[in-house]
Amino acid sequence: MLGLMASIRLLGLLISAYFQMASSILAIYAKEQLGASISDVALVVSAFYATSAISNFLIGVFAKWRNPKLTLSISLSLMLIAPISYGLARAPLTLIAARCLEGFAFALYSTTALTLCSTSSNSPSERDASIVAYTSSLALGMMVGPAIGSLVVAELGLRNAFFLAALFPAAAIALVSLSMRGSDISLAPRKGRGSRSGGVLVNRAFLAAAGVYWAFAIIYSVLLAYATIYAKEGLSFASDRVALLFFGYFSMTALGRLFIGRLVLRIGKRRALASSAAGAIALLAIASTSRSPELFALAFVLMGIHHGIIYPIGAMIIADAIGPESLVRANSFYLLSWNLGAIIGPIFASGIAILWGIPAAIMASAIPMAASLLLLAVLAPISRNHKKGASGP
Repeated sequence: MLGLMASIRLLGLLISAYFQMASSILAIYAKEQLGASISDVALVVSAFYATSAISNFLIGVFAKWRNPKLTLSISLSLMLIAPISYGLARAPLTLIAARCLEGFAFALYSTTALTLCSTSSNSPSERDASIVAYTSSLALGMMVGPAIGSLVVAELGLRNAFFLAALFPAAAIALVSLSMRGSDISLAPRKGRGSRSGGVLVNRAFLAAAGVYWAFAIIYSVLLAYATIYAKEGLSFASDRVALLFFGYFSMTALGRLFIGRLVLRIGKRRALASSAAGAIALLAIASTSRSPELFALAFVLMGIHHGIIYPIGAMIIADAIGPESLVRANSFYLLSWNLGAIIGPIFASGIAILWGIPAAIMASAIPMAASLLLLAVLAPISRNHKKGASGP
C-alpha cells in the first residue's frame, strides 16, 4: 500500500493530467460541437475560475475539516461528474454549469491536498521536500494531460475524449479509498500577530508580485479561450495538433522551473520577474501578428517558460517581504489574484475578439502585463536586504 505522501503525489498527477486534458480541448468542443459563440466560450472558461475563487475564499475563512480522506472523496466525486457532463452536453449552458461544479470541486481538492503536504512533517526541510514533490507531480500531469488528449481526439473525437478523461478522477477516487487514512487536520489558518488582511494588501512587494501574477492569469486565460480557436480556424491546425500545443507549453513550464534557482542567483528576483513579464509581452506580439503556423506555435509553447517562472518568483518575493505570521494570508490573496485574472481575461478579450478578431484580443491581453511592469518598477518590491542572489534589485 502506498504511503500518504506517495498517494498525494500520484493523486496530483492524476488530477493535473485530467484537468489539462479536458481544458485543452474545451473551447474548441464548445464552438464546434455545441455551436457556442465567442461570448459563450468566454463564460465557459471564466465559470471555473469564478467558482474556484469564491470557493477558495470561503474555504480559507470558514473550513475546519478533520477528515481529509472524506473531503478528498467528496471533491473527486464532484469532479468526476464534470467530464461526463461535458460529453453529454447538448448546449453551452450545460458546459457552464459543469464548469462551476468543477471549480468548486477543484478548490476543495487543491486546498486539502496542499494542506496534507504542508502538515506532513514537523521538520521544515522534510515539509518543503513534500511540497516540492507534490508540485512536481502537478507539472508532470500538465505535460501528460494534453499529450493524451491529442492522441484521444485524433482517434475518438472531441466528445469521446471527455468520457475517457473521466477515468482520471475515477482512478483518483479509488486511490483515496485504498491508500489514504483520515487524520486530524484543520484547513483553517492559524491566527497570529499582524495577520490582518489590511497589512498584506498595502505591502508594496505583495502588490507588485500579485499584480504580475494577476496579469499573467489574464494572458493564460485568453490563450486558453481563444488561441486554440485561432490556431484551428485561422491557421488550419488539426484538433489533435491544437491539444499538442499544450503539451509543449507545459513542458516549457516544467523547464522554466528547473532554471529558477540559477536565474535568481544571476540577476535577482525582481529582475527575473520583470524579465519574464517583458518576455511574455514579446511572445504575445509574435503570436498575434504572425501568420505562420510554425511561428505561432513556437510563441505559444515558449510562453510556458514564463508560466513556470512568474508564479514561484512572485511567491519568493512575497515570502521575503511578509512576516511568517501573515504569510498564509498573503499567499491566499496571491493565489486569489490568479483566479481573478483568469475570470477577467476571457470577458475582457471577448468584445475585442468580436470587433477586431482574435489576434487583436491576444495582443490586448498584454496591456495588463505592461501595467503590472510599471507597477513593479514603481513599487520596487524587495523591501529587505538579503544575501547576494536572494532578492537582487
